[in-house]
Amino acid sequence: MIKGYLELFTEEDLHRLNEAVFDVLKNVGLWIQCDELLDALGRFGANIDKVLHVAKIPPSMVEEIIKEQRKSPWKPEREVRSPTGRYKVGVGLQVAPFYYDFDKKERRPGNREDLIQMIHFGDALEEELPVSQALIMTELDPRIESIEALSLLIQHTSRPGTVYPYFSEQFPYIARIGELYAEDKIRFLSGGIFMTSPLRMCNRAARFMMKKVEYGLSCGVGTMPISGASAPVTAAGNIIVGACEILGGWAALKSIKPDAVLRGSVCSGVLDMRTGKPSFSAPEAMLQDIGVCELFRRLYGGHVTVAGGSDYTDAKLPGLQAAYEKTFKAMAIAAFTGTHVRMGQGLLDSGKLFSPLQLLMDQDLGEGLWKFSQGIKVNDETIGQNVIREVETGRKATYLNRPHTLRNFRRALWSSNLLDKTAWESNGKEIARDREMLEKANEEFKNILSQYTPPAVEKSVVRAIDKVVTEAKKELVLRYA
Repeated sequence: MIKGYLELFTEEDLHRLNEAVFDVLKNVGLWIQCDELLDALGRFGANIDKVLHVAKIPPSMVEEIIKEQRKSPWKPEREVRSPTGRYKVGVGLQVAPFYYDFDKKERRPGNREDLIQMIHFGDALEEELPVSQALIMTELDPRIESIEALSLLIQHTSRPGTVYPYFSEQFPYIARIGELYAEDKIRFLSGGIFMTSPLRMCNRAARFMMKKVEYGLSCGVGTMPISGASAPVTAAGNIIVGACEILGGWAALKSIKPDAVLRGSVCSGVLDMRTGKPSFSAPEAMLQDIGVCELFRRLYGGHVTVAGGSDYTDAKLPGLQAAYEKTFKAMAIAAFTGTHVRMGQGLLDSGKLFSPLQLLMDQDLGEGLWKFSQGIKVNDETIGQNVIREVETGRKATYLNRPHTLRNFRRALWSSNLLDKTAWESNGKEIARDREMLEKANEEFKNILSQYTPPAVEKSVVRAIDKVVTEAKKELVLRYA
């Protein structure tokens, strides 16, 4: 197994970054658009300006939070467990607003039929993983969309995962569905909050945090500062904003739940000054993400990861650019954070587009990276001294027909389902290989879909869940129409 990880900063670098973080939290603070949370922060020790809705976090508060985090310090994933077994990718919680239809060559807003098809795909793709909401049904009112999505998950897979409630008002309905399906009201409740850069927590996020605490759930704090737009254009400046937002969010969480488990994530970007579009896969963006993770790991107790992993790519269609950017991100994250190498789960265009073909390509490339991260096993069987003596210089025997090869080739060699390993044929044929890889992925997608089997769900449960969805429509949509 490959061990260790790389580092960006010297001790002096860390000292200067830390000083800047404490200064910003103390003298600038956070704009919290929720009076209840401001009041809680005030009781917790923050300096509150109710007119400006600003909470300034004194160094003593930050130090106490860091002290608590250091009691359970972060350890690199590669030091905790080995990357053993088969590499697994399922249809996870993505909530992309657009879907890419390869057959029609069409990018379209996600809809009910697309979501149902992706649930079927996830159910047949990987039988050991839950199936979550990969697409948003954009034709539905966002106030009830996740509630309907959960109903579809339960009806179309025996392994329903999670949906993402955007509003705290959705929690009671999702909790009721959890009780109906599994006698567990928190079974389907998920999601953390993301700060709004620079240095803001909107009312929706604040209410979301308080509702998660009310249900006894953990609540991660994420940050997405964009260099040149919502953060300084420099990487170090971006890191300061991101770190302050996570620490400030942690302070807010601690103010309403003193024993809260603190987790964070970062998915920073850089503004392309030519196009005005943010990029989340540029080298600078990766340095910023890794820098925030390292700052927390080395000074603040850790437990901060790169949000979305390698999934946020600038590529807008499945293909070479997506493979390049996702592989670069996956390997950079693993190298500097100590996690195992993982590809994404089918997202494109900075998380806005979901493609099942891209998911299959991510799975295929991920298997190769997973194999690489396992390193080299050294034992009697892998050294193969006996077979080396048998074959000698190859004049009378070959390794190809030795029992040692038969016993070990499946474990020792990675075989891609999509990449071409054949000999040269012609210029035209080789140029067409990329297209053929997409066609092959599309065939695999259709083959997996054909293996879907509907789950056996009690009709009484489905009717009860439908009743909850209907009530949500009346209470969340019609009431505020």
